[in-house]
Amino acid sequence: MILLQQMIAFMVFMMIGYYIRKKGILDDKGSTGVAWIVANLANPALILSGAVNAEQQLSAKEIGSMMALAILLYAILIILSFLIPFLLKVPQHQLGIYRNMILFSNVGFMGYPLLNSLKGPFSVLCASIFVIMFNVTFYTLGIWNFKRDHSDGTKTRFRDLLNTGTIACIVSLIINLSGVEINGAPRSVITNLANLTTALSMMSIGMFMIQVDFTTIWKDVRMLIFTAVKLLIIPMAVISFFHLFVKDHILMAVLTIFLATPVASITAIMEKQYSDDNLLSTKAVTLTTVISVITIPLIYELMN
Repeated sequence: MILLQQMIAFMVFMMIGYYIRKKGILDDKGSTGVAWIVANLANPALILSGAVNAEQQLSAKEIGSMMALAILLYAILIILSFLIPFLLKVPQHQLGIYRNMILFSNVGFMGYPLLNSLKGPFSVLCASIFVIMFNVTFYTLGIWNFKRDHSDGTKTRFRDLLNTGTIACIVSLIINLSGVEINGAPRSVITNLANLTTALSMMSIGMFMIQVDFTTIWKDVRMLIFTAVKLLIIPMAVISFFHLFVKDHILMAVLTIFLATPVASITAIMEKQYSDDNLLSTKAVTLTTVISVITIPLIYELMN
């Protein structure tokens, strides 16, 4: 029930964002600014709050075990990202973006707020370990996939891995392992910035949806099949596999959210950098986000 209420709240925030963009209250520059605040301030603060406000700490052994799980998770997703587009008979010039849409879910804008609501700050701290693997995969294989479809001769740079999200993940783990307590004004700043994440991230997604014509999105049969695979088949199959040996309920919640959330909005943002046309990824982000309001509670209840 808590999850369903949260998803309804998410939908309301998305509708507010869509309305703000539709009415011209914010233009492209303004909506980009909101996304920047989420990605570079609110989300990193939410990650840090996982270490600052968590009621328990992770040991070095637990962090190592979670990193091993994260590596296994992305190894499975990489295999699926090559298999599923083949089964869907995806055109050669779209293979890269379909692979990325299978690999990367909207953990930052949707996953973190959901975990924080469902399981509290400690679950966000656990998720930060998986996000390190997300970023490593995105800025290596993910960029390679983009360049496969729209090569522009650019190279993946190591410094791309050191974005604010990755840095926040590393700092939160250092705070956790060191046992340092963050109190007073710093803790208040982190907590209050973290509280911005849910509303602003969902509003940002709503603003993003203005680019899509909803009257035509339902006519793309391949996209509809992909959506069912992304939001139902992959989560149920992979979560069932992890259930065989992962018994911790917080870890299972993290894995469920990583698998059940919609296509990451960063896939559309990054595709725009490599091509003038990012309609395919924009449609996927929009469709999977709308449908996930129903599928995330369903998957969570079935799998947990």
